[in-house]
Amino acid sequence: MNFPFPYVTPAAIAKGDSISVADPIASRFFYYGNKSNVRGIYMTKDMLKFNKDPEYFMIYKDTAKVDIITTLAVSADLNTAWAGTKFGRLIRISGLIQAYDSATANFTSSQCVLVDSIFAYPAIRNRIVTSISINPANTSQVLVSLGNYGNQDYVYYTQNGNSPMPAFTSIQNNLPKAPVYSGLIELHGNSAILGTDLGVFTTTNLSSGAPQWAADMQNIGDVAVTDIRQQIVHDYHILNYGVIYLASYGRGLWMDTTYYAPVGIEPVHGQTTSYGTLLLNPNPVMDVLNISYANTVSGNLMANVYDLAGREIMRTAFGVQPQGTFSGKINLSSLPKGTYIVKVGNGYGKIVKL
Repeated sequence: MNFPFPYVTPAAIAKGDSISVADPIASRFFYYGNKSNVRGIYMTKDMLKFNKDPEYFMIYKDTAKVDIITTLAVSADLNTAWAGTKFGRLIRISGLIQAYDSATANFTSSQCVLVDSIFAYPAIRNRIVTSISINPANTSQVLVSLGNYGNQDYVYYTQNGNSPMPAFTSIQNNLPKAPVYSGLIELHGNSAILGTDLGVFTTTNLSSGAPQWAADMQNIGDVAVTDIRQQIVHDYHILNYGVIYLASYGRGLWMDTTYYAPVGIEPVHGQTTSYGTLLLNPNPVMDVLNISYANTVSGNLMANVYDLAGREIMRTAFGVQPQGTFSGKINLSSLPKGTYIVKVGNGYGKIVKL
């Protein structure tokens, strides 16, 4: 496909010389099912090559008769896959980054570089594994959610997922004792989001060992949330980096831009309408937005407004401002209704324009 992309060479290239550059459009697609009457996990590198039939490699052969795989997750570095089953097995497949052809990626090949490990933990035995989430920034951190009613613990977490025997421990703590259908380790740090039978719950201290969970279901309501995904691909042509999507039972699909970060703009964290030293009110806003910003250094101060595609659509100059708290206003009356990102100095905030 003819898809140009920018690349800056790390050093000067002599005339007639060449350099290998990774293709940012390359992809791998994984699925669990039967191929030629053999059940397992299959991978192809050809999903985006529309001019050919995909060539599939069997990366894991599933010999269990009834304990079928119910969920599958692949690490952001494309080197590790985790799968969970109907009766509580956890399967880890490592070495995917070196598995790229019929010799290195096929389970049946003598040259296959893949290593699979199967873990059976007593605490989750005979429990359906509903989701697995791998931290995009740290593949050692893996979160597992479970279904079935009448149990005490529904979420398990490990910080040594790449070790020979990962130690998964319960992080249920104050979470309601109800099935968890989907779990997500948020890409920016120590937060996790769960879709449960009773709605959405979040924590900002995932690695504490005893995270505190809070109901976080404004607008979507206390309905079952069956799937949660986040856009973790960060490239110049990606317009929704950090956006989270949720599938509910009975209330449709939802989008959360709390962690949305346009390319070149730092992410907006948390559930509040401000980040860092910037406060915005009212929010939602009709026309005039009030700004309070703790200016750390004196100098020219500028307010920039971006849409959710990362485009700058408004700029307001406040001139030279001294160090200290700055208060100002932005007139947004000319903007259409929607959600916007406001940047003042080093502070960011998300607003809704009515």
